[in-house]
Amino acid sequence: WGGACQLWILEKASDTKGTDISLSANDLTYGNYTNAITSGSFTIGASSSKNVAVLNRNTTVYGTSYSKVLQMNGNSTGRYIKFTATGACTVKVTAASTSTSASRTLRLASGSVGGSTVGNATITGTPSTVTYKIPSAGTYYLYSTGSGIYVYQVNVAY
Repeated sequence: WGGACQLWILEKASDTKGTDISLSANDLTYGNYTNAITSGSFTIGASSSKNVAVLNRNTTVYGTSYSKVLQMNGNSTGRYIKFTATGACTVKVTAASTSTSASRTLRLASGSVGGSTVGNATITGTPSTVTYKIPSAGTYYLYSTGSGIYVYQVNVAY
């Protein structure tokens, strides 16, 4: 044909979306913890005076079976679940109050325990899943503002 030919190469823009991460109590080792432990992308804060425990607790929540639970023994700056978000994301936590008759507040804060509150969720004695929306990248902490909470799972999805 004798005409000019143009070749266009289109490149996909890089994804700024992060990689989903999750913490399941089923993956933790039974025991009483008096020091921080790490599981995948999560750090579980504990100290000799602010312990946490992984206990046997068989339950099914929304079709997912759990044989273990992470018991966060009340509020303090020493008991928390910490993770880093690489951007805006959704955090889902499956949890229950350690009391069948008293609700607890599970707080998500940025920067530190006691840092800027991203959200609070009421946790009852019946295991359920609560959702938080994280607006931007940073280090985030989940912790009880009062007494004990059982945590079954934490999912961070971008």
